Amino acid sequence: MNLAVMIIIWLVSVTPRLCDALDEDGIDYYSFADNDGNFEYTNVTNCTNDYCIPDEDYIELMVQHIFPKFTDWVLIAMHSVVFIIGLIGNALVCMAVYRNHSMRTVTNYFIVNLAVADLLVLLICLPPSVLWDVTETWFLGLKLCKAVPYLQTFEEDDKRLLQTTCGMETS
Repeated sequence: MNLAVMIIIWLVSVTPRLCDALDEDGIDYYSFADNDGNFEYTNVTNCTNDYCIPDEDYIELMVQHIFPKFTDWVLIAMHSVVFIIGLIGNALVCMAVYRNHSMRTVTNYFIVNLAVADLLVLLICLPPSVLWDVTETWFLGLKLCKAVPYLQTFEEDDKRLLQTTCGMETS
């Protein structure tokens, strides 16, 4: 026998299988079929997923894992309220300073800058954070995986610096 064929046979015999494909008589459906001296690995069960269960059950398992639980719905609702109130409140601050010329002071410009930074946090940081907290999976790709934490840190640091500057300017 060829050394490579012997190694393959040994690997198949010692490698644990992902599913137990034995029927009620104890017949192993994972086996080698000898076709004119050629060894081929055959899978009679035709498993289409990692658990060798019917596809409907597999999809149900995936839905149970990804679909939010009650506590996740509460988290989503609370974040949605913060998101809507934050958008409305920060937009009103920006509009008030823009429309009223007497409010265009240095301190109010700092407050508008803080409102814009808060809007960016709401728009850039909140949705991915909620998605990550609920699904415990990152769906947004590698580039956003690296960009979102950077933007979150940048936005929070920007808000701290603006608050410090406002405090120093009013003193």
